[in-house]
Amino acid sequence: GAERDRPPRHRTVRDTIAWRVRLLPPDERRLFVRLAVFQGERTLDAITAVCVDGLAIDALAGATALVDKSLLHRRVGADGAITFEMLALVHEFASGELETDADAAQIRHRHARYFLELAERADAGMLGHDAPMWEDVLNTQLNNVRHALRWAFGGGDRDLGVRLVAALNLFWYWGGPHNDGRQWVRVALEHTGVCNAPTRGRLHVAAGFFGFADGDLSTARDHWQQALAAFEAANDTVRSSCVLTLIAVTYAGDADRHDEALSLADRAVRLARAHRGSERVIADALTGKGEIARSLGDDAVARGCYEQALAIVEPAGNVRYIATLRANLAFIAVHEGAHETALGLLRDALDASWKEGHRTFVACTLGELAAPELGLGHTERA
Repeated sequence: GAERDRPPRHRTVRDTIAWRVRLLPPDERRLFVRLAVFQGERTLDAITAVCVDGLAIDALAGATALVDKSLLHRRVGADGAITFEMLALVHEFASGELETDADAAQIRHRHARYFLELAERADAGMLGHDAPMWEDVLNTQLNNVRHALRWAFGGGDRDLGVRLVAALNLFWYWGGPHNDGRQWVRVALEHTGVCNAPTRGRLHVAAGFFGFADGDLSTARDHWQQALAAFEAANDTVRSSCVLTLIAVTYAGDADRHDEALSLADRAVRLARAHRGSERVIADALTGKGEIARSLGDDAVARGCYEQALAIVEPAGNVRYIATLRANLAFIAVHEGAHETALGLLRDALDASWKEGHRTFVACTLGELAAPELGLGHTERA
């Protein structure tokens, strides 16, 4: 059998784990088994929401007791946040116990619901200046999100799975793994008949991003137009503004659709400004309009849009966004022959990105430094 096929060392370790678990008080044992539902890190908030219902111990006391008995490991992050992890063999043992536990179905459902609620909070947060923080949160919990999706679409709760995929609509493209996003968005789109307009709109936002990434502007535009219809039906002016910006950008560089693109972008800006507290969305709309103007050679309009957007995001300290806008302004400066100005903007963007550890942006910015260096005659630096 499987147990006989294990290496002797693994059988010995497993026996030790089983012995320690047998010695646990009942509620600690139940908590230990329930903790197997997590993949990777477990926060105290997640343990409380998923595992301690009906137990006479709270998450911190229970987790600490399991740490003391070497069945759980405590980690303290750079931000001081406490998380708990299981070693692979310990997790394997606990997972086997969970399979036969009477509460297993309920625990798995709570786990999926917890990460749905986390993703929905992140979805709202990613429309604001805290987007990079939410990207980090979701990437840290990505294994738990994947586990929840496999359970949901594997017979657990398909509707919950569709909502979870939809809630991750911005994350899949901006900060998450594209391959995962493509897979789950494709699956969720097969079930749009069971979801409401806001959920359907989010799914089409995500699908549009992947069309855009593939260079298929027609497919991207079609999905985003369906998203716009869904958000308008739900009276969601903020997300309508976001999608109008995306649709407008698909016309960037198309001289025949210049007026239409700018009209859509202006409409996006007006909608965003009509909603209090949507400064990031206003900045996105202005940036989108700037991209359209820049693609058509209208440097004055583009610069004005970028400068307005920069004035919005600088006070919030969104380093990635600030660096992007400075790089955009540098492009215009080069086009206008203001090479010293361009160098200053790009060096500021490079310095900020380096300090924040945004390696991809650092690499791109290093490449962009060549144009102003050449413009100043610094061929050896370029």
